[in-house]
Order: sequence, then structure tokens, then C-alpha cells
Amino acid sequence: MSNIIFFVVILTYIHYLYLKIRIINTDTRDLFWILSICAFTEIVSKILSYNNITLWYLYNFSFIVHNSFWLKILLKDDLSYQKKIIGSYIIFSVIMYGFIDPTNFFNKIIMIVGALLYLIIFIILSSKNLNSERIDFFKSNHFILISSPIIFFFGLSILFGFNSIKLIKTIVFGDITLYSFIIIFVNIIYYSLLNIYIIKEKKDHA
Repeated sequence: MSNIIFFVVILTYIHYLYLKIRIINTDTRDLFWILSICAFTEIVSKILSYNNITLWYLYNFSFIVHNSFWLKILLKDDLSYQKKIIGSYIIFSVIMYGFIDPTNFFNKIIMIVGALLYLIIFIILSSKNLNSERIDFFKSNHFILISSPIIFFFGLSILFGFNSIKLIKTIVFGDITLYSFIIIFVNIIYYSLLNIYIIKEKKDHA
């Protein structure tokens, strides 16, 4: 499972770098940092795993940065709310992980709160544009970008939200657990949409 995700993440990052689109606009610059932290996390986790070192501190840091940049992209047209929401999320994450629950190597609450924030804001933003009949918003490449992590965030929230070891170890088919199935599925959807965005963005600015 980890090899599949590693392969998908690194290929997407190389694809982005190869097309050289990171200087086009704020979306692509923020995407550069998102893909950078994802690639960094995957590479370092491979090294740490090889040396039998715990990975959870790395993933906590990665989730905070990853989620913050996605919120930045989603709220790019409202800088006041952008700063307040991202600032509140980072402060919450630091307090939760640094003071309230410092012994929890992998803090699921930090990930779930960031994911739910994104999902709620995405629904509100989409509803506003739908009510305003801004059809172009839903046809834009920006909409593909902000839609990319939806399944990823939703899947991980469901997976970790129930906080049930028995559930995530449930066998779906063969020797594939529910955890492995969801993780692979959401990552493939996530990075496939990002690759579509990268191709369209390059084509639109060719």
C-alpha cells in the first residue's frame, strides 16, 4: 500500500515540476508547496521506516501544513476570513498537539478538524456560487483544484472519525483491509484530479 501511494505522490510532484507551472498564479504556487510537503513526507517516511523510526510526528506536521495550504487556496478570495480561519486552525493544532495531547504520536483530531473545515467551507462556497448562478465557477480549472481533496478529506474523516481499530482492520476482500482500501482509493482520486488540473493549467497558459 505504502509503495503505491509513494509512487503516485512522487509521480505527481515530478509531473508538476516537469510542466514548470508554479510561477503562473497563487493557486499553482500554493499547489507547489502542497506537493512539496507531500513528497517530502513520503520520502522521509521511507527513510525513517527503513531505520525503524516512528513516523507519527512527521505526519502530524505534514497534515497541519497540508491542510493550511488547502484552506488558503479555498479562501483566496476572502483574505480576512482566510487569515482568521488558517490562524485559528494552526493555533488549535499547536495547542492540541503541544499541550492537550502531547503523547499522541498521531493526532487524528488535527487531521479531522482541518478536513471538516475544508469540507464545510467548500459546501458553503459552492452553494453561494450555485445560488448566484455562477456556472463558470463550476467549469473553471480552479474548481477542479479545490475539488481535488474532497474525497481525500471525506475518506480520512470517516476512516479515523469512528476511532475503531476493529473497523479499519475489517477485511474488504482478499487480504485488503478497509484501511488499505480507503487510503489507496482516496489518494488515487486526489492525485488524479491534481494531475488533470496541472495539465489543464499548463494548456490554458501555454
